[in-house]
Amino acid sequence: MRGNTFLTSLFPTSVEPRQNKKGLRSVHLDRRDDALAARFYFYHHIIRKRYDDILLELEKEFFITPHVVIQRLNQRVDYLKELSRKKTKVTYLKKMFPFFVWN
Repeated sequence: MRGNTFLTSLFPTSVEPRQNKKGLRSVHLDRRDDALAARFYFYHHIIRKRYDDILLELEKEFFITPHVVIQRLNQRVDYLKELSRKKTKVTYLKKMFPFFVWN
């Protein structure tokens, strides 16, 4: 990776640098947006928070503005509908995204 010679001299890594980085960002954004949608579903359908409170909570969790939260959720409407249709339980959400607190 470019520009990390200082860090690699201090902290050797076993991860090989990727030669082709094209398309990698979208993979991470898709995963983040799935997590964002799951958290929205959790707060809205399970915790029963108000819409504006959910946006503020997601802003804190994902470090993005409420406007961007709404944009990203609009792109994940099908995923949100699927979660709602299946009446997804917290145990499934915990399995899919174990790094969040689901209590």
